[in-house]
Amino acid sequence: MIDILQGYDVATIILYGVVIATIINSVNVCFWEGYIFQRVGDYMEVNYPELWKPIAGCIVCMSVWWGAAMCMNFGWPYLSIILAMGINVIIVKWTPKD
Repeated sequence: MIDILQGYDVATIILYGVVIATIINSVNVCFWEGYIFQRVGDYMEVNYPELWKPIAGCIVCMSVWWGAAMCMNFGWPYLSIILAMGINVIIVKWTPKD
């Protein structure tokens, strides 16, 4: 039988999911207009649109790639990526559109 929790308790997985979602949102904000990486984001959006969303353009899309990188580097449970995606979906749905 597969151990979906990978030996972690549920509270730890929730904590890691919230941390991943927070880091992803922080990275995304750095690419907004007027922030430090705005020019890099504008360049990527025009020249590499297929890479833009998973790298910095969409927090739900970013969850898979950034979350996997964090889980691989820090040894966190992969289930926390799914939780981070869910948190980011809620944030996207509750954020008013421009």
